[in-house]
Amino acid sequence: MPDNLIVEHIYLSVFDDENKKDEEKLMTEVIVTMKNQAKYLATFYTYEYLQKKIRNSEKKKKLYWCMEQFTLVESLELSGIEEVVDKMIDCGDFQLMFLKLD
Repeated sequence: MPDNLIVEHIYLSVFDDENKKDEEKLMTEVIVTMKNQAKYLATFYTYEYLQKKIRNSEKKKKLYWCMEQFTLVESLELSGIEEVVDKMIDCGDFQLMFLKLD
């Protein structure tokens, strides 16, 4: 497998600050560093985060709400995120969901 598809490290922003609000613990920025040192960024939200957003919008009777491109996951455990990233690489979704950083 080429170096540009071999994951060397995955960083999750959710683990940066222990004082985050509960809702902030349900989303994370994911930075993937490949073996060739290329870095990629994506936003991951949990299903729980999305459910809370929907309930909040219903309560406020919002006509609509928008969210930037994101990936939904069951949880933000590193092992699960690693599995998702590997699957995305295998399926070709990685390039669609992750933005290459300079």
